Amino acid sequence: KYPKIFFNGCRSHAMDLVIEDIAKIPEIFEIIRKCKKITMFILDHGRVKSAYKRIASALGKGTLPRKLADSRCAYACLLLDAIIGDNDANVQITREMINEPDWRTSICGSFTSKTKHLIEEFEDIVTDIDFYKLVKVLLKLFDILSSVCHHWETPASRASFVYPMFCALVQD
Repeated sequence: KYPKIFFNGCRSHAMDLVIEDIAKIPEIFEIIRKCKKITMFILDHGRVKSAYKRIASALGKGTLPRKLADSRCAYACLLLDAIIGDNDANVQITREMINEPDWRTSICGSFTSKTKHLIEEFEDIVTDIDFYKLVKVLLKLFDILSSVCHHWETPASRASFVYPMFCALVQD
């Protein structure tokens, strides 16, 4: 009915869907899954979380990773960013944490035989140099795409389309 009208929200929604599709590519999904594993391991275990905070405080840098819902495009970017941290601070914290002498005994001492595999999986992920290289590459990709999507969703961007939409309405 109105062939000249376009809607800015459609662009941002389409970009959101593209980002979600990229995050579903098996190789990329696996990296995101590992980032979630790191996050959940730290946040779901009190002693591990305390050790993380203690080391971050001693270093004077780093932040706790955050649990994020998979429902928005920026979750992948935010998740990857939280795993790396500013100037690799969070990478350094996790590595220092597992290298502490009491890592297995005191910090992870409350783990049962059924959950010991979580410790090993966590250690394998945070000591894998290639994993962090891939996270950084993906972070660059998702950062660009999320920024574009965010720009299209901002009120200033939407406002810039008010006049063209008005002109399209007048023409129609």
